[in-house]
Amino acid sequence: MLSTEVLEEKAKPWLGFLEELLRMGIEDNEFPIPQIAVFGDQSSGKSSLLESISGIPFPKGTGLVTKCPTRISMTTTATGEQWRASIQLPSTICVSNDERERIERGVTSPTELSALLSDAAGVISAASSNGFSSESIVVNVASPLTPNLTLVDLPGIIRTTTAGQSRSVIDDVDRLLKRYMAQPETIILAVIPANQDIATVDILERAHQHDVHGERTIGVLTKPDLIDQGAEDEILAIANNVRKPLKMGYVLVKNRNQLELNRAGSLHDSLQAEEQYFQSHPIWSRLATEQRGTKALCEKLTQLIVKRAMDRGPYIKYHLQQKRKDIEQKLASLGTDLPKMESEKRKLLVKLISRFTQTLRQIAIGDYRDPLPQNQVIFRLKYAANTTLQGLQQELKQNLPDFHGDVYAQKLSKDMVYTMRGRELPGFGSTRLLLSTVANELDTWKMSIEDCVQHLLTTYADVSSSLSQTLMAAYPYLLRHIQETLTTNIQASDEVLQRRVEEMFLHTIESASTDEELIASINSIRFQRFDQALQEVLAVAKEQNGPGQSTKDELKQHVTEMLGYAYIQQHAMGYGPSLQLEEARAVLSSYWRLCEKKLYEDMSAAIDVVLLQRCSEKIEQDLNSQLQLWMADPLLLAEVFAEDPTVAVERQRYGQLKSDVEAALKSLDRLIPFCPVLAPGSS
Repeated sequence: MLSTEVLEEKAKPWLGFLEELLRMGIEDNEFPIPQIAVFGDQSSGKSSLLESISGIPFPKGTGLVTKCPTRISMTTTATGEQWRASIQLPSTICVSNDERERIERGVTSPTELSALLSDAAGVISAASSNGFSSESIVVNVASPLTPNLTLVDLPGIIRTTTAGQSRSVIDDVDRLLKRYMAQPETIILAVIPANQDIATVDILERAHQHDVHGERTIGVLTKPDLIDQGAEDEILAIANNVRKPLKMGYVLVKNRNQLELNRAGSLHDSLQAEEQYFQSHPIWSRLATEQRGTKALCEKLTQLIVKRAMDRGPYIKYHLQQKRKDIEQKLASLGTDLPKMESEKRKLLVKLISRFTQTLRQIAIGDYRDPLPQNQVIFRLKYAANTTLQGLQQELKQNLPDFHGDVYAQKLSKDMVYTMRGRELPGFGSTRLLLSTVANELDTWKMSIEDCVQHLLTTYADVSSSLSQTLMAAYPYLLRHIQETLTTNIQASDEVLQRRVEEMFLHTIESASTDEELIASINSIRFQRFDQALQEVLAVAKEQNGPGQSTKDELKQHVTEMLGYAYIQQHAMGYGPSLQLEEARAVLSSYWRLCEKKLYEDMSAAIDVVLLQRCSEKIEQDLNSQLQLWMADPLLLAEVFAEDPTVAVERQRYGQLKSDVEAALKSLDRLIPFCPVLAPGSS
C-alpha cells in the first residue's frame, strides 16, 4: 500500500490522467481504462453513500439512477476555496443549445446542482423511448472536502417497474451493469445494506460472475444503525472478511439518515458525525479504522485506483500509441484541407488519381509497396486471388471420380457395351465413349469454376472499392465517379471470363484426347503392364532353366509364346471385357488428371490476364481520360472538389482527438519517466 505522503503526491495527477482518458471517449473492449463503478440495489443506500463522498444532494423521487450512468469527478481544492460543480450532458442527447448551456453552466451551490440534475434527468428521459440511456452524465465537483476520486454511479438493479415505466428498462439496466462489470479494469464497488441477509444480496453474485476470484470487488456495508440488536456479530464477521470474503475486503459506512438530511448539515459535519458514531459504538469500534467510515473508504479507493493505474502504465501507453496510429490512418483517409487555387486543385487531382490507379495495379500483381497494403491485409488483392484459386485447385482434386469403386466400374462397363466405336484413341476402345463419359462428369467442375470466377470478381470489386473509399473519402464526387468506372469495367471482365470458361471446357474435352501428355501417360500404362508380363515370363523361365529341365531352344520358344500371348491380350481387338474395363479405367484416370491440370492452369491465366491485369489497366485508362476532361474545365474541377461538410467536421474531430491522445502520452511520460510499452498478454 502507498503511504499517505506518497498517496497525496501521486493521486491527483494520476486521477487527472485517468479522467483525461475517460473524457476523450477512447475506451473500448481493447482499451479498458481503470475506473471505479458503484453497483447496488435501488434501496441499498447507494445514493446516500455517493452524497456522503461528494457532497452532491442527489434529487430524491426523480428516478435519476434509472436514467443513465453518472460519472462523478471529484477534485480536492485548497482550504478556503469555494465549492463548485458543473454538469456535462451526453453528446448524443438531442437538446437545444440554450437548454444545454443552461444545464451545463457552472454552479457554486449544492442546491443549484440538485435542481440541474433533476433537469438533466428530464432531458435524458425525453430523449429516449423508455426513459433510459447508456450514455453518461458527467458531474465535476471541486471543494476542499471532496477527495481526489472519480466514481461511476450506475443505475440500481431494477426488478419491477413503476407506473408509466417501460419494462424494457429492466433489460437495459441489466445489460449496462454487465458491460461495466465485464471490463477487466473496472473496480466493482458493491453497496450492500447491512440490515439484509448477505446470502440473499444479488449484487455479490453478479460481481462473482465477472470477478470470479474477487480481485477487483470491494464490499461497502451500509445502514449499520438499522441492524437488529444481536445481529452485529454477523456483520462484524463479514466486515472482517471472515464470511463471504473478498480479496479487497469490506468497509462499513454510516450515511446520513432522513433526520440528518433535513438538518442540511455540511459535508464536514456529516463526516465528523459518522466518525463519532463508530468510535462510540460498542461493536463497530472494534473494527480497524481502515475498515470503517467514508473517509477510510475514499482513501482505500484512491489507493487502489492509483496503484492499478501505475501498474498498467505500460499497457496504457501501448493502447494510446495504437489509438494514435488508428487516428492517423483515419485522418489520412479524410484527406487534408481542400486547396483553393485551381493550380493546387489540378496537382491534387493528379496525385489522387495516380495514387489510386498505381496502387490498384500494384496490388493486382502482388506488389505491396504502398503503405495501405503493407498495413492492412484486405488490400492485398493478388494474395486474395491466389488463395481463392488454390481453393479451386483443391476442390477440383477432391471431385475426381472414384475410378476404382464398384459403382463407377458398373457405370463405365455399361457405357462400353452400348457405345459404338468411333475414332480410336491409343489404348482406349472408343473416343466417343471417352468424351461422353468426361463431359457428363465435368458439369461439377464447371459449377465450381463459375463460382470461383464470381468470388474473384466480388473480391476484386470489394478490394478496389475499399481502396477508393479509403483514398477518396473526402471527395464524394470523385469517389462516385471512380466507383462507377470500377463497376463498368468489372462487369465487362465478367462477360469476358464467362466466355473464357465455356471455351476452356470445349477446348479441354476436344484437345486432350490427342494431347502428347495423355498419350505418354497411356503408353506408360502399357509399358508397366508389358513389364509385368515380362517379369512373370522370366520368373517361369528361371524356374525351368536348370540341369535336366528345358533346353535353350525350348526355353526360347516358351518365352516367345508367352510374350506374344501378353501382347495379344493387351492389343488385339477381341480381348476380354475385364482387361478392356481395366484399361478404360486407367485411361480415364490419366485423362481426368490432365483435365484438372489444364483447367486450373487456364483458369489461373485467365484471371491474371483478364481481371488482374487488363481490367486494372482499363480502369487506369478510363480514369486518365476523365482526368484530362476535369483538368480542362474549371467548373468540372470545382465540382470534383466540392467537399461533403460532414467530412470537414470529421477531420476536425479526429484532429482534436489526435492532439488529446498525444497530450495523454506526454502526461503518461511525466508520470512514469521512460515508461516502457507492453502489449496485452505480455509481461
